[in-house]
This record gives sequence, C-alpha cells and structure tokens, in this order.
Amino acid sequence: MDILFVGIDFGTMNTAIVASNGMRTVQQTVVGWPRDYVARKKLGKEVLFGEEVQLHRLALNIVRPFHKGALKYGSASSGGADQSGLERSKLAAKLILENAIQSVDPPSGHQILGVVGVPAEASVQNKQLLLELAREVMDVAVLVPEPFAVGFCQDQAQNALVVDIGAGTIDLCHLYGALPTEHDQLTIAYGGDYVDEDFMKRMAEAVPHARLALGVARSIKERHGFVGTELHPVPVSLPTRGGTPQIVDVSVPLHAACTTLADAVVDGLREMLDRLDPEFHSELLAHILLGGGGSQLRGLDDYIDSALESYGQVGVTRLHDSAFAGATGALRLAMSMPEEDWKAVQQADQRSGFRRRAA
Repeated sequence: MDILFVGIDFGTMNTAIVASNGMRTVQQTVVGWPRDYVARKKLGKEVLFGEEVQLHRLALNIVRPFHKGALKYGSASSGGADQSGLERSKLAAKLILENAIQSVDPPSGHQILGVVGVPAEASVQNKQLLLELAREVMDVAVLVPEPFAVGFCQDQAQNALVVDIGAGTIDLCHLYGALPTEHDQLTIAYGGDYVDEDFMKRMAEAVPHARLALGVARSIKERHGFVGTELHPVPVSLPTRGGTPQIVDVSVPLHAACTTLADAVVDGLREMLDRLDPEFHSELLAHILLGGGGSQLRGLDDYIDSALESYGQVGVTRLHDSAFAGATGALRLAMSMPEEDWKAVQQADQRSGFRRRAA
C-alpha cells in the first residue's frame, strides 16, 4: 500500500503540518462552532478553523484546546464540569488534527504515517490522550519531544541545546545523536501567552486610559517585541476610554514583558547546563538553537549570549523557518524510521486495542 508521511507540530497557538507529497500548511490551534441556528445558517458550516474563527468570532463558541502545552482539563478524573471540558478539548483537538491532515491533500487509499511533536515534559496522561487522538486520524502515529523534532530539522541531532519557545511552554532539549531521555529535556510553563497577558497588565498600569485587547497585544508583541539594554520608541495607535484613538509609546511595558520570557529561557539553559556533564558545556554553548514563535524576539540571541558569557563562548542560532521547523523535523523523523519500526508500532497498537482511523 502507498504511504503518505506527515510531520505535525501540534502547538498551543498554531498547528503546522508538512507532508511527504510536498504540501505544508499552518493554522491556528482553534475551533469554532456557530452559537445558534442563525449563525449556522449565515456561516453555512457546522465547524470553523483557524483564521475563519477569528473572522467570525462574535458568532461562534470557540475552543482553544491547549493550555501550557497540555489539553485543557487534562487532569480531570471523572464526571462534572471538568470531564465535560476535557471531552470538549479532545473533540476540538481531534478536529484540528483531521483538518490539518486534509489540508495537505492526502491521496485516496494511502496509509498515513505520522510523527507528532509534543512538549518536552508532557505528562504521561497528556501523551496518552494526544496519542489516542493522533491514532484516530492516522493509520500509525508516534510522539516525539518538540525540541528534538526542531533539532532534527536542522540536522543538529548531536551536541546541541534546542530551545523551542511556544505560546504555552518553553521546551529545552539536549541533542546528542539519539532519542533524548527525560533527563535530557525540560519544560517551563511559560510562553508567549504569558508575555501577552503581562504586557496587558503593565499597559493598564502605565497607560490606564488606553484600551488594549489581547489579540492586539499579541500582534504588537509579534511585530515589535524586543529585549536588550537599549530602549527605542514603539508608537502604536490605541483606542482610549470614551475618546478617539491615540498614539501611545508602548516600549517600556513591552520591553519589560518580553524580558520576562528572555529570563525564563536563560534560567532554563542554566538548569540544563547544571544537569549535563561539564565536559560537554563548551560544545553545547556553541550550538544553541532557538525555535518557535518566541524565538523571533529582537535581541534575544544577544541577550542569551550576554547572560551566559560567564560559562564560556556562546553561539546562538535562530531557525529561519520557525513556523515549520518542528513539523519539518517530525517529517524527517517519520521518513527515516525503518519500515520494521513502523510495523512494530502498528502491531503494538493492534494488541493494545487502539482504534484506527476510518478508511
């Protein structure tokens, strides 16, 4: 049977997929359902994804299934509102995966074999949930740490430190030529979402008359976010309470919020270095790879270099295609796995009773 390999970076904010047929897409990790029969008739759809959700958000019930890199309500035991929320998140996540796979035009009759990136220290429960969802929409699926997939994309599977900065978490991984163990990975429950919220709080204190919505805060951060010792003006037009739009310099609160993320990255790198054999420190410091949306903050590479200079010479590289780096690495892993390994995973699924996707 013919095979389509896919690599998926299933992120808190965005889901990227790259397929062996050359197709690749990225969309927001969000699902929207029409709020009522009027919205359903107007939109002409039962469920919306990605940018369409943002466009029609006022007419939708919206679910973003992940928080801090894990399914929302993933710790629920049974019954009650938590279990209901978990089921809603699971359904949203499954629909997002299905939509992502359909977006790369899988040929009819092909087996779909996929590698999915997950947070470095995802809980056993969360991994199990994600694996069950992935195997409902693919014939065979395996999970790998997201930062490992990012490093594999760059052919940096040996003697490197990868920092994958996402919306929900910062994931770090030591790459050394084999699949990493738990000791080689670290997840920090801090990411771009927290920067957005912190930026809004600081703006409320610094410019209380300005109105800053979360989506606008995120957009400002993505376009103008920076760290470092030098401040420069960041004038933006914002609505004011009871007044007309006003030009506001947001540089100070924006810089402060972004710096909290940079400090979290540095703290994570220091913890990783403390875990690892000092014999390898110099080589690891020379090969620090930054991936994920948060890696694009201006000045972040120089900030890390300066913060770690006491350890020795530092070399920080930003990934040029951060949106697809994890998915591309996952695809390379999928295509490099021997056929017998895929068969072994499939046989294990059958023995354990995993439900396969519908033909």
